Amino acid sequence: MKYLGKNSLSSVLSELFHVAWWVVLYLSVFFVVVFAITLFYKPFGDAIANHIRNMNGTTTWDKIYGWNIFVKIIVLPYFAVLVILLELLIKKIQELFTNFKNDVVFNKKNVVIISRISKMSIVFSILTFSLSSLLLSIFMFILCEIVKKGTTLQEEHDFTV
Repeated sequence: MKYLGKNSLSSVLSELFHVAWWVVLYLSVFFVVVFAITLFYKPFGDAIANHIRNMNGTTTWDKIYGWNIFVKIIVLPYFAVLVILLELLIKKIQELFTNFKNDVVFNKKNVVIISRISKMSIVFSILTFSLSSLLLSIFMFILCEIVKKGTTLQEEHDFTV
């Protein structure tokens, strides 16, 4: 199987990230609406809390449901920021794999895309307190430098031919 070009792994990944973008969008809108209704509408929230308590016997939902209104108002924008950042990351990754699908590898545009992906990943890892995402972001910066050097070599090669 080819890694770059039409009918390759990069084209499959490009389509997969395109679908993932829509799935994340629909699920995030659905869960934000359900979460908001559950937290702020007491009869519906009580029913959900009872259902969760019966399913696994945990009281975590009771603790979340018992938060004061100020904390609830802060939590919703936090999750909205995470979802928006995730959507932007998925879109940039899909754009990168679309370039790979079109045999555009060593290009200044890809350097910018990889740089933006790594910067957004750092913000995402800080907001989610994820050390593994932070390490992946650093790896992406190294990959960005490799593609930047490859782009320079590609441009030199194009000018000599």
